[in-house]
Amino acid sequence: MITFHAVLVDETGCEFGVDIDAKNASEAYDELRDDYPESNVVQVESMADTAAREYATYDLIQRGADFYANGRPFFPNGDLNNGDYEE
Repeated sequence: MITFHAVLVDETGCEFGVDIDAKNASEAYDELRDDYPESNVVQVESMADTAAREYATYDLIQRGADFYANGRPFFPNGDLNNGDYEE
């Protein structure tokens, strides 16, 4: 079993987090929908997923990237993907 951290939004629009053990992310989504039918699942992420996302973000920052408000990276020097960034 893998521990996933999920972010949900309840019927009033408030975000809340839940940790859930499941075999994979798909099973975690299914269990969350069953356990919280009144809420929308926004994100489900394992610790490994979080580490990979953070590593990629810090790698981009180290190479000089900045980020638009929607989270997409850009390089102020004009090189949109700085050589090897793939979308």
